[in-house]
Amino acid sequence: MALIMARPWKDPRSGVWHLRQRVPQDLIHLKGQNVTLPVGGISAAVKIGAIVQISLRTKDTREAKERHSKADAALRKFWDSQRAGPIRLTQKQALALAGTLYDAFAKGFENNPGSPETWAWVQDVNERAREGRLGRAALMIGRRNAKAHSMEERFGPFADLVVAREGLVIDADSRMLLIKAVAHALDSAARKLERNAEFDYSPDPVASSFPAWVRPQAETSTTGSTKGITVAELWNRWSAYHADKKAPTTIERAGSGNLDSGISGVSA
Repeated sequence: MALIMARPWKDPRSGVWHLRQRVPQDLIHLKGQNVTLPVGGISAAVKIGAIVQISLRTKDTREAKERHSKADAALRKFWDSQRAGPIRLTQKQALALAGTLYDAFAKGFENNPGSPETWAWVQDVNERAREGRLGRAALMIGRRNAKAHSMEERFGPFADLVVAREGLVIDADSRMLLIKAVAHALDSAARKLERNAEFDYSPDPVASSFPAWVRPQAETSTTGSTKGITVAELWNRWSAYHADKKAPTTIERAGSGNLDSGISGVSA
């Protein structure tokens, strides 16, 4: 049985509070994998060992308790999902999950979208990913393998983000379906933001095409629903992807102006 730490643990050297929880014996095989937990409004990944320990990034006792409660609830939900095993998403569920990304991008960057060229460039890179011409995939033999590799490199991190945020475990076919849905959502968001950058703020006809996300009944947790994806989370993923690539400087300006904007209410 897991030894659950009901309260945050304070590092005696730094004074920073942490979540510390022993991994349940029946899930010890997860050692070496990562789990993503909410900490102070962002999603932080931590490697699973004999225990799960993650900094709550605060020395304030009251704030630490609040952050610990949310992180602990997410970790419990992760354990429950692992025990239940992978679920299979329907196409509607995959599109609904991807829609949370669309909502976060489309709303998070619309006030200051940058230049139209920025989002035209994003669509171009997305298209190259679909065609298997992105990164190392361009050198691969076999069109199918090249496409799969490009799609994984471009859209996989975003698919993992929404899955981790919901504490879901999905099967391989569902992940492939979700990656395709994410590609569609990010393309749609880029087109919308390109229009915004061209001073077109007419009603968005695409937003309503995404179904509302509702967690599968078997996965419903009593620990409460998760919050929406923040632009900061998206930007961290975006920056990591482009760390060794030359993205337009307009994207950097767009991101820096929106990092503090949290998009909430995109998950049910």
